[in-house]
Amino acid sequence: VPHHFNQCEMLYAKQRLHPEALRAVLVKIQTHHDALRMCYSVRNNIVTQINQDIDCPLDFEIVDLTNAEEAIQQLKSYANTVQASIQLATGPLMKVVLFQLTDGDRLLIVIHHLVIDGLSWRILAADITQGYQQYLSEEPLTLPAKTNAFKHWAEQIHHYSHSETLLAEKAYWNRLDAVQTVPLPQDYPAMVQEARCVGDLRQVKFSLSEAQTNTLLTQTNQAYNTEINDILLTALARAMQRWHGDNKTLIALEGHGRENILDLDISRTVGWFTSLYPVLLELPDSDDLGYQIKYLKEMLRGIPNKGIGYGLLKYVTAQEHKPEMAFNSRPQISFNYLGQFDDAIDNTLFQLATELTGYSVSPHAELVHDLAIEGVVSQHQLQMSIAYNHNA
Repeated sequence: VPHHFNQCEMLYAKQRLHPEALRAVLVKIQTHHDALRMCYSVRNNIVTQINQDIDCPLDFEIVDLTNAEEAIQQLKSYANTVQASIQLATGPLMKVVLFQLTDGDRLLIVIHHLVIDGLSWRILAADITQGYQQYLSEEPLTLPAKTNAFKHWAEQIHHYSHSETLLAEKAYWNRLDAVQTVPLPQDYPAMVQEARCVGDLRQVKFSLSEAQTNTLLTQTNQAYNTEINDILLTALARAMQRWHGDNKTLIALEGHGRENILDLDISRTVGWFTSLYPVLLELPDSDDLGYQIKYLKEMLRGIPNKGIGYGLLKYVTAQEHKPEMAFNSRPQISFNYLGQFDDAIDNTLFQLATELTGYSVSPHAELVHDLAIEGVVSQHQLQMSIAYNHNA
């Protein structure tokens, strides 16, 4: 199961893509971004991260489905096979397939989650677009300058993990750890402990119109001096209160993890930097929506360094520096707003494809949260998805 834990994107191009141009660009990108050449060996329960040489082979395939019957079904089946084929010990951890269909090409990019996160996809999308256009214009393939390496960041994080600055956050996280919240209602409480696999997830999706999304991103935030996360989390808190009846809901909130806690620039560094930390959404004793938004906004601003310290204390800080910490928080809900993806893709070349890309995570992987809520602005619309365990 650890091998099958990916993130992926499927891009659609109406015009036929040039395979050699794509191959040259992907080689350049894999050489440029160190994380894409990683592999991981495990011996005696010790994981060693290895950065392979720049001549690490590229895994790039071309699959011609122009004359295939049920081409879309074959695409889905092959994508599922690719998703399950990555091997951590040997790599490569990035696999790319160009599917050629009569109505346009699809470019499937599958990367193991250990070396990629949401912001990294923006970097790669911009690099692919820029490199592809340079190749077709017969210009030298040049990508924007690299920022600090993931290895250097990891070394500095290790030093930071026992700093006075980080250890001062322990009291905040211990107070949060002690908060009691009501469990989420369940339809099948007897079954939920027996079936907690990714394969048991079902998904509900909804979206706002372009006009509604524009209002949310501009006018709403201006009115309350908020960010979109403040608005979405207030809506979540209100929905949860109506569901389980309490004004407190504990969630696991995902952040990009590239907080300015070190004197480093990782703005163009590909890797998995994501932070995940517990947040208590507590509604005030007021039904006034404006007041609730401002209350939640201030609460969120009070989280130290946007939560990055929680994971560092839990997983990196030595036990001798945190003997009083138990990390007992078990949020049933995860929430992740991925931002605006429209500006990362050149719509003259690519669009996000609509086809399913198979299981990016093994269906046998254990579920961590009963509800996983994700939001992204794509094609100028806020699109939300809620994954839930249908056995709960």
